[in-house]
Amino acid sequence: MKRNVLESSLLAILISLWFYTPPAFSAIVQTQNANISGVVRNQQNIAVGDAKILVYDEKETLLTSTKTDKEGFFKIDNLVLGNYKLIIQHPSYREYNSSLLFTEVSKDSLEFVLTATELSEGLSITAVLDPEQEAFDASQQIELASKRELTSRPGLLLPQLLQEEAGVRPILGSTFYGQTIIRGLTGQRVVTLLDGVRFNTSTFTAGLEPPVGLIDASIARQVELIYGPGSALYGSDALGGTVNLISEKPRFFKKPWEFHGEMSTFFSSANAASGGDLKLVAGNKRISLLFSGFGKRINDLRAGGGLDSHSVATRYFGLSSKLLGDRMQDTGYLHYGGTGKIVYKIDESQLLSLFYQHTTERNTRVYFLLNGGIGIQESDFSPQVLDFFYTRYEKENLSIFDSLTGTFSFNRQRQQFNVKPDLSDLSTDEYRLARAFGYTLQATTHIGSYQFLTLGAEIYDERITNRRFIFLPPSNQGIPIPGTVPNGTKYSSYGVYLQDTVELLPGKLRLNGGLRYSAFFYKTDSRKNVLDFSGNPSVKDLSIRNDDLTFNLEGVVFIKQRLNLIANISRGFRSPNVIDFGSVGSLPSGFEVQTSDAEALGGFVGTTIGGDAISTGRKVTKLEPESLLNFELGVKYRSKFLSASATFFNSNINDFITQRALILPQGAVGKILSGLPIISQDPNGTVRIPIDGRPVIVKSNIGNIRLYGMETNAQIKISNSLTLSGNFSYLRGKDKNPTPLGKASPSQPQILKKSADIPEIEGGLPPAAGFISLLYQPKNKTFWVEAYSNMSSFQDRLSSLDLADLRIGASRSRNAIAAFFFGGGRNRNLTGNGQDNLAGTSDDILLATGETLQQVQDRVLGVGITNAPLFTSTPGYATFNLRGGFQLSQRSNITIIMENILDKNYRQHGSGVDGAGVNLVVRYSWQF
Repeated sequence: MKRNVLESSLLAILISLWFYTPPAFSAIVQTQNANISGVVRNQQNIAVGDAKILVYDEKETLLTSTKTDKEGFFKIDNLVLGNYKLIIQHPSYREYNSSLLFTEVSKDSLEFVLTATELSEGLSITAVLDPEQEAFDASQQIELASKRELTSRPGLLLPQLLQEEAGVRPILGSTFYGQTIIRGLTGQRVVTLLDGVRFNTSTFTAGLEPPVGLIDASIARQVELIYGPGSALYGSDALGGTVNLISEKPRFFKKPWEFHGEMSTFFSSANAASGGDLKLVAGNKRISLLFSGFGKRINDLRAGGGLDSHSVATRYFGLSSKLLGDRMQDTGYLHYGGTGKIVYKIDESQLLSLFYQHTTERNTRVYFLLNGGIGIQESDFSPQVLDFFYTRYEKENLSIFDSLTGTFSFNRQRQQFNVKPDLSDLSTDEYRLARAFGYTLQATTHIGSYQFLTLGAEIYDERITNRRFIFLPPSNQGIPIPGTVPNGTKYSSYGVYLQDTVELLPGKLRLNGGLRYSAFFYKTDSRKNVLDFSGNPSVKDLSIRNDDLTFNLEGVVFIKQRLNLIANISRGFRSPNVIDFGSVGSLPSGFEVQTSDAEALGGFVGTTIGGDAISTGRKVTKLEPESLLNFELGVKYRSKFLSASATFFNSNINDFITQRALILPQGAVGKILSGLPIISQDPNGTVRIPIDGRPVIVKSNIGNIRLYGMETNAQIKISNSLTLSGNFSYLRGKDKNPTPLGKASPSQPQILKKSADIPEIEGGLPPAAGFISLLYQPKNKTFWVEAYSNMSSFQDRLSSLDLADLRIGASRSRNAIAAFFFGGGRNRNLTGNGQDNLAGTSDDILLATGETLQQVQDRVLGVGITNAPLFTSTPGYATFNLRGGFQLSQRSNITIIMENILDKNYRQHGSGVDGAGVNLVVRYSWQF
């Protein structure tokens, strides 16, 4: 009832704001021509000659360019009054971004100062009426990573390149894929966009998400990070935040045809990786062409100290990972692809764009299923293929609208998996194809000079193909079995939104409000799926619809153009996706089955995810949507010598979806569960199926959780050449209705926790983390040097889900140790025959110690204990790193990075691989 009253009140406020226009600002800017002239100097008031001046419109299209003369003077004529971005580039200085709102016919006597340590470098500064506001003036917490920043960071995947931003941490499932954690959420709760087009599909999950690793980050001009719910513009399911990769700008030239290009190459020592990319740019005054191709060969990674903290040798036998080598075997892969972008200027008010990116990863394997965790025989996740296309039409000054933009997109993500659990010929092969067709329409308009409206609609229509086969000895013929998601699944999402930005007190108070209606449809077809072992459909016919209204209301107070205060309240809504409704298969924490199948067998939700779970008394039921209510307060300060911000947030998520052990009534052995027979049942009701020895798990709405914390960052300009910068983030989470933990038993001791209210979030809650940097860039010089450190605290607030997760607690049992002792351990030459010289007998020994199986089990787990995690907390760490760059000429530069100089062994919380050890990275770029 309270929620309905709150939403109704907010709706009334928003509607009144949309139709309120301050009388003093109701005049509409008329179309006229403007001229701009100015001078560019450095901090010593010396004119900067030969500086390139670039003018872009609101759509990031290059309109014109010029250069300063010897006195630093420039002039640009005949620009239509409106919003423009001015960029100034010079090899000896950092790039300068500024905004211009032309409300006068002439703009004379402008002065720009270039500096070696510009605090606002990399920010997209725009005028007040532009919806893409400068990060400093935005009413949300926003971070922007420029192309220069991205190319100066180690790492190959987009999430790795963003880890130096405040409150952002990557979670790497393996070396070839990863995801971004924002405010403790990731996967399907963080929206990823390419040029504003949705990259997420309905098969995204917090556990395994290879498609994100396919994105070619080399074509990024800038990456925008929007923290917290982006209800109106970005999608109601952006609960944690939004990542928007913006590709290279179109470039138009005055000449009939002009050609440019850039070639870059790199080498990385920790993984013996090498590769490069080539960009070609061509155009005239009407058409802009960009073609880019890249290729990377990554070999096995050497982690800090040559160790693997979660190695199968350490997990099952308590031995050093160096028994298997000092590199993480099977972490190498091949990544290649290309991008094409064509922008055609129909006339001065119309643009037509086409974008296509194709990338492929081959020889990719999930490391925590191999030597990094379980130790199965094969885990081939190759190939991974992405085809991403969009075409966009943009029209300015159309009737009452300032702009109208229509986009059609096609997002095709293909994955293939082959898993061989042991030395037998038994294996499974799976093919998954997700195709998403997108249709979006967006319009902008203004009311007077200080109110800007954005309205739009979008449809994303998805089709999922999933085929899975099991190959059994001795015939080795493929037998179709249920896939990890139902074949032929349809998933559609619809949204309409309206956003209003109004300056109630120009230059002092701005409000931003938005409303979005979202609807989601999930449908399965039993006829398109195989029959189970009893000859019945393995998938039921389901048709589920969820919809809701979300909002955001934000305000920013400007105090003397140096201090901004922000406050906002927003609501997010996420309908269960295909993975939530229909996932079947092995995950880092157990074997998951469909909720509908568990419900049909009268299943109950367990207290934990492990084999020690008991029934909560709550029946497994159809999944309900998640909803989030977020409150946020922040402060931002900027002066000549200091730039700083701090944001505090509190998010409450209702009906949170997570995994728990499935509890079935006794007598379940022999019944069919998600197409597979149940082969055993424990006294507490947990069950197991043939292809995975861990307890069966199921997704459930466990209740309500609270996430709260802070993000801070600062830059201090110590001198003209020296800048100190850093950031810090802190996050805590609570289950508002925790499930009481069962009593410990001698065979399964209860793991002590700091608190019983730790929320069960897949991937775990990230610990407090920070980044600090000291940059030295002498004035009027062509080089820079930076010392920096990535730091993370320990995390001992681990839930039962974390303790069972192969990537975190890495729980192991006596049965699992025995299976590896006689199987994978022998294949890796870790175990051998005992005195009887026969394989597979009770006197077989661990070759490194001479112990029998029981002796190993007692040493690793403890006498009489059947199950225990490898880690009960995630260790903290700090790395020391150096990097620098040198401008070899106006067209070429080199960047050198020394990562983890002290060779620290560490793992980012929730990742499936350890971080790189001491690592030399060299990048060279040449423009022509």
